[in-house]
Amino acid sequence: MYLQIDDTLNILEKWKEKGFRKLNNGTEIICHVPKIFPEAWLHEIYAPLTDEAINALERNVVSKKIPEVLKEFYRKMNGINLFSDVFCVNGLRTSYVRTGNESIQPYDLVTLDSGRHKECPNSWLIFGSYSWDGSHVVMDTSESENPKVFRIERWTTNILQEWNNFSNWLNSETSRVQTLFDENGYEIDSSIPTI
Repeated sequence: MYLQIDDTLNILEKWKEKGFRKLNNGTEIICHVPKIFPEAWLHEIYAPLTDEAINALERNVVSKKIPEVLKEFYRKMNGINLFSDVFCVNGLRTSYVRTGNESIQPYDLVTLDSGRHKECPNSWLIFGSYSWDGSHVVMDTSESENPKVFRIERWTTNILQEWNNFSNWLNSETSRVQTLFDENGYEIDSSIPTI
């Protein structure tokens, strides 16, 4: 087992005190932040995928396998948006409706990965992003079942940051970014970069 995200899950559990809803489709929304938008939530955790859905997602990711650690993650959650979209892990989008609870969907992994820069190696799977600068989060699928994670510039292959693995990336970034928000889920200083 490669996935160890207890630190992230513990942080998210604490935010549930500020509001929590589980939607009919299994999505969990945490910490209502109505000053941003009347129906805005700080965190969105999408319902887990079945192995069949993960296999279907993998078939649509062009010419590469989804690393086992990311498959483990998808068995727990079909993507995640954290801290009002500061950073996210894309997943399998199943609906494109614009209103209501069904509109709360992960960003689409296949769309993100297929929009790569022409110099981006085909073995790199683009699986997430940061809203501040549009940078992407990638894994080199040619490495191992638990590859390193890189944050790269959006329109280049320039590596901006590196983590030993997916769990290290998700836990450390969740912990770091939470310090930029107050106890009610609002950014302390919006002029401070969240990257």
